Amino acid sequence: NPFTGNGDFLNLWTDDAPWQTAAVKVDALGIVHQWLLSATDEQILALVDFAKSHNMKLDYEIEAVLQPNQTACPHIEGFVYSGELAQELAILKRLNVKIDIVNMDGPLWTGHYSTTPSSCALSVSDLAANVASNLAQIIAQYPAAQVYEIEPDPALTTFPDWRESLNNFQVGVAQG
Repeated sequence: NPFTGNGDFLNLWTDDAPWQTAAVKVDALGIVHQWLLSATDEQILALVDFAKSHNMKLDYEIEAVLQPNQTACPHIEGFVYSGELAQELAILKRLNVKIDIVNMDGPLWTGHYSTTPSSCALSVSDLAANVASNLAQIIAQYPAAQVYEIEPDPALTTFPDWRESLNNFQVGVAQG
C-alpha cells in the first residue's frame, strides 16, 4: 500500500527486491487507484514492468461509488470523487497500461449498508446505477477486464436482506 508511509513501496518493483521468492507465487498485482494521481510515470511503469516480467496480471483497485453530494455525504472509503477515475484512466491510457482485473472495494457495504455517520445510504437501485456508470468508463477502455466486488463479511451478512440486496445490486450493475 503506497499510502502507509513505508518508504519501501517503490523498492518492491526492482530486480533485487527482497520478495522475489514470494513474487513467483503472485498471480495479480494490484494498483490502488488513488496512487496513480500522485505517482510519477516512472513509478507507475516500474510497477507495470515488474508485473509483466513476473507474468502477473494487473488489478485496478477502485472505490466504485461516485460521491453523490459532498456536503450531504462527506467522503468515506468506497466512494470516489467526480472525474477521479477519468483522470486515472487517462494516465493508464497515456502510459499504454493494460488492466486485466477491476476490483471494487465494498460498494454495497459503503454505498448502502454502512452505518458510518457520514455514509450516504443509497437505495440498491440508485447504487447499482451509480456504480454501473463508473464501471462503464473503465470497461470502455478495458473491455476484456474481469470485474470483481469485495464486500466485508460478516458485516454485510448481518443484515437479513443481504442476499436479495447483493443480487439486486449485481444484476443492476450488469444491466447498467
